Amino acid sequence: MTYRVGIDIGGTGIKAALVDVQSGEWLSDRFPLDPPHDSTPAAVAETVATVVSNIDFDGPVGTTFPGVITHGVVRTPANTDSSWTDVSLFDTLSPAAPGLVSASTAAAPARPAHAPSAPPAALPRSDT
Repeated sequence: MTYRVGIDIGGTGIKAALVDVQSGEWLSDRFPLDPPHDSTPAAVAETVATVVSNIDFDGPVGTTFPGVITHGVVRTPANTDSSWTDVSLFDTLSPAAPGLVSASTAAAPARPAHAPSAPPAALPRSDT
């Protein structure tokens, strides 16, 4: 089994749980908190630290974040403060969540078990 702490950062809550990424099974209760009122990077990082501290696990941590992220940098935050724009998600959250790894690294053990057998068909172009 391969375990990870999964953190879900959303506009209506910030939650964490220990999961087996190969089976998808939750191995702990989900620990949720309301998001901070201002949802700035510092406020969200503080809330992340609180939810992670309630999960008894010392290992890799993966997270989701509402918005477009390229190369680890938030480009268009959604349901969070606009001050997240052009902020490194990793640099902001890693002090709050020791063991933080990229989403692709956190989910990598799940790919063989949950990946489709063939890539999805391409969507038709809307301009043709």
